[in-house]
Amino acid sequence: MSALTNHPVQAYIDDASALIDCIVEDDSLLSKLKTFRISGSRSSDQTLVPTLDPTLKKLNDLVNGFRDLSALLEEGNFGGPSAMEEEKIEEEKSSHRSSHRSSHSPLQQNHAMEDDSDDSSNASSNASSNDSNEETFSVVIIGASASGLGVASALLSASPDLDIKILERSSCVGSSFLSWPPFTRFISPSFYSNPFGPNDLNQITPDENGPQTHSQSQHPTGAEYASYLQTLSRTKKFNNRTLESYISFNTHVSSVTSLPYAGSSAFKISMDSGASICSRYVIYAGGEYVHPFSPLPLKAKSPNASVHYSEISDWKVYSDCVKKFCGTVVIVGGGEAGFDAALHVLDEAGDPNDGDEAGLKPRVILIDRGSGSGEGADSGGAGKVDDPSTTLTPITRARVEEARKKYRNLFQIEEGCECTEIGEEVSETGRKVFLAKYRSSRTNRVTTVSSEAPVILATGFNLSQSKTCCLNGICDWDESGRPVLTQDCDEVERTKGVFVVGPMVKHNEEVIFCFIYKFRCRFALVAGEILSRLIAEYHSVQTNSDGTVVVDEEGHKKLDMVERTCRFYQEKGMLITDLSCAVCGDVEGSC
Repeated sequence: MSALTNHPVQAYIDDASALIDCIVEDDSLLSKLKTFRISGSRSSDQTLVPTLDPTLKKLNDLVNGFRDLSALLEEGNFGGPSAMEEEKIEEEKSSHRSSHRSSHSPLQQNHAMEDDSDDSSNASSNASSNDSNEETFSVVIIGASASGLGVASALLSASPDLDIKILERSSCVGSSFLSWPPFTRFISPSFYSNPFGPNDLNQITPDENGPQTHSQSQHPTGAEYASYLQTLSRTKKFNNRTLESYISFNTHVSSVTSLPYAGSSAFKISMDSGASICSRYVIYAGGEYVHPFSPLPLKAKSPNASVHYSEISDWKVYSDCVKKFCGTVVIVGGGEAGFDAALHVLDEAGDPNDGDEAGLKPRVILIDRGSGSGEGADSGGAGKVDDPSTTLTPITRARVEEARKKYRNLFQIEEGCECTEIGEEVSETGRKVFLAKYRSSRTNRVTTVSSEAPVILATGFNLSQSKTCCLNGICDWDESGRPVLTQDCDEVERTKGVFVVGPMVKHNEEVIFCFIYKFRCRFALVAGEILSRLIAEYHSVQTNSDGTVVVDEEGHKKLDMVERTCRFYQEKGMLITDLSCAVCGDVEGSC
């Protein structure tokens, strides 16, 4: 054996002893293997059928080592190794030895190793130490609302035994929808149509009744939609487990950090409570609503002079501003939220008497950078499709036109104007007054308007500007504050193994998945990608020179389940893999 001391086969011979020790300690391990053969190559008749059980995965690795040893013996390749080969030998020996010395998962074993990953993966310095009590999952989903439950359902539909965990910062499912103003409703209509083919536009699974059936409302309120999600989480089951049983409530994720893991991804998910768990893959489904965007220039002079639309707890302040004090409400932002707020205040103030609006100051002034129809300066154009992600929806357009006719001068829309400053002062009567300055893009004229209530900011949401978003540090952002993702599977470009689902997904300038009927078309895509990687890792019997992987019999069964699930989503119009189809609006056929 001395001739083999420094040869690659020595690593496998050493591992033979390690495997024997492992089986001596627990002889049931050997009986769990469907096939145990040592022959000259990894051909199809030497199939191993391990499960996703990490211990069996380690044994599978050792058996593959024996096959390599057998091949080397047959070839008679006993030449001395080069320096590079010797280094590889040590790496292989270290990897194989560590795999049978721990009863923990491969993830936990690698977690305890020295952290030598590069900075681009944001592996923090303290990520190298691991508490052996940390739970480990194949997939952790951050957020238990529409996108979180939707992608969880896709994963479990294709792999009911998959070990997943859903982390929800609040005490209930769909909490962001419960935070909606009571007057706000879905602009995408819900309708009962499942028996006839298409799903309810706001439905998140292809095989359940949608929110219209649940709430009997074509345009559900936030509370009604949250109730639909809660019912779904309690009734939808996988292997007799409800979706709700996978959720940990009141769990706020503070950070996600990469861990060293050979050849693949692994992460530590830390919570505000100080607890942490580990996962092979992470899906961010936390949405945008808890990350409101308030432009710093507008907050700089007087932080309390304005309030974001999503943070208003008492809308009565604004209706009273008009009804009791005959004041004006100022709104910055001409998208769906801005017009929704404006129309609510106008309606609450009551119908104007004929001619009353002529000599009165406006009840609502809405400052809009676009055309007054929720459109940006660069939207529209010949041959361009009106995407409701960038323009007002038909139902809102109709409401705005009706309000303009009804309220006339009481509803003032400042089109093509940019708000530049917001402040406050005390009036001659001793009342606090809130001021907003805006500049016209056409005339460059600066105008100041006043309000008896804080200025409403309907300026959208931005994860990149949020101090509490756990993607910060592991994700790059585009100019609009959206995560930079791969187009093929919505994976964070900067950190392999982290995926994003929900309204913040965007590709190029034309493909924006901000509505439920849009972003649900990526649930099965993300689920299929993650499951395919797990199957390739745990059921691999051969890696070809081109990088493709040959899997065992059990792996083929699992892949078939994934493919059937994706086909079902596609048949129901809930899967888009070709982004060009999203531009043209086609979700059938090759898309």
